[in-house]
Amino acid sequence: MSSVSVVIPARNEEKHIAKVIELVKKCSLIDEIVVINNNSSDRTAEIATEAGAKVYLCKKVGKGNAMSLGLKKAKGKYIVFLDSDDMINSKQLNYIVNYAKKNNLDIVE
Repeated sequence: MSSVSVVIPARNEEKHIAKVIELVKKCSLIDEIVVINNNSSDRTAEIATEAGAKVYLCKKVGKGNAMSLGLKKAKGKYIVFLDSDDMINSKQLNYIVNYAKKNNLDIVE
């Protein structure tokens, strides 16, 4: 079975990050959740850690820099990027992952 990582760049998302992580954790195909704390000044990193995600600090401001760091830190063969306020359900996430695996795709938009 191929491993799947979900990367979530986050900046000052303490209101949403726990819910997004909990939704991702409901997907049985996900092996790892990586939150890239993009210089948040709130409790985003603490909340994400408490929710069970691996959290890394991105010292360069910007979503692109956070996504690049997420690619470096994620261990999965497949990487799913989510925004920190995406309310995705496990059926949607399972579909995306299974579609990529079945069709041997590098990218699914």
